Amino acid sequence: MRRRLVVDCADLAPGFRIDPASATVTASAGTSLADLMERLLAHGYFVPVTPGTRHVTVGGAIGADIHGKNHHVDSSFGAHVRSLTLVTPDGAERRIGPEHDPELFWATVGGMGLTGVITDATFDVIPVETASARVDTDRTRDLDSALALMSATDDRYHYTVCWIDLLARGAATGRGVLTRAHHATLEDLPPRLRRAPCATTPGRWRAPRPGSRPGC
Repeated sequence: MRRRLVVDCADLAPGFRIDPASATVTASAGTSLADLMERLLAHGYFVPVTPGTRHVTVGGAIGADIHGKNHHVDSSFGAHVRSLTLVTPDGAERRIGPEHDPELFWATVGGMGLTGVITDATFDVIPVETASARVDTDRTRDLDSALALMSATDDRYHYTVCWIDLLARGAATGRGVLTRAHHATLEDLPPRLRRAPCATTPGRWRAPRPGSRPGC
């Protein structure tokens, strides 16, 4: 039986550094997007791409080149990576990016770990005023109406997703629920939420951290 090795990067030192001038963050590959989002929101930023689960790590997001509900606007995660540190199978540590060793970089983005182990990455972040979203939801009667509504409105929203009922039959075939959203501004929030606009846990509103951006 052949022995195989699995490398768990979750215990990598949780480095975290924001560069406001370039609107980028440098984070350990083992940092989960859940932890990263909470820490970024305290400074008025958000991750560039959010997948269906927030428990994926930064390294996993790059290795799988994840997409999110904003794919139609912002593309996949790899499009926002400025550079990353990769330990290749020969033990060498390389700093690569779209402008430096692009062939190895793009083989690593979406490469599912086959080029080596990512230890950290620098990527773009999105400035936001709050941790909330302004959401519009519509029910669609069938697949044709769902596709028509998405085509007509997708360019107006940062995030969009449609849940399709695959069990419905007859005239209701493909019926669904279309949800679209933007990051909410301070003006979008009711007064009671403006005191801590970047709180991330319902019912637990925290004061802004020192050095955070206005509004957060």
